[in-house]
Amino acid sequence: PSMARTVLQWKAKCATTCNDGEIPHWTALAKLNSKVVELMKILSSDSESSSSSALYDHLATLPAKEWPNGGSPLVELHQTFQEIRNNLRAMGEAAGVPIEPPPQTALCDATMKLPGVVAALVPGAGGYDAIACLYIDRPTVLEAIGNLWAQWKEPVICP
Repeated sequence: PSMARTVLQWKAKCATTCNDGEIPHWTALAKLNSKVVELMKILSSDSESSSSSALYDHLATLPAKEWPNGGSPLVELHQTFQEIRNNLRAMGEAAGVPIEPPPQTALCDATMKLPGVVAALVPGAGGYDAIACLYIDRPTVLEAIGNLWAQWKEPVICP
């Protein structure tokens, strides 16, 4: 069966065995996805302000792990995506499917170390078909991502 089908079978099994009705990782992901939507709304409504632009210019020069805690929805968005990745990996392990396969984890982790990257992750149902990257829209950030991905030797996406 497909990865998505396997995860749904795991979810159905968990739904019948969980005492509190919460499916591990699934419930957390639903809450985190809603948080992403809210943060994106905040960011889109504030994207034109000069103070936001100056903050984004500054954050684009730093890896996200060096961004100051609090005060910016962008920082909170980064942290939320990290929680999403953690939950997706854990759910994949529990379901016995590689939602974020190790070669893609390596590239996502390396991408996350670049200045200005908000998140790098395996989207959708996971598995070897795609990587998504959310970054601060500055030429230097895009160039750094492009250079890393162009020089990456280990295959991470199936043809």
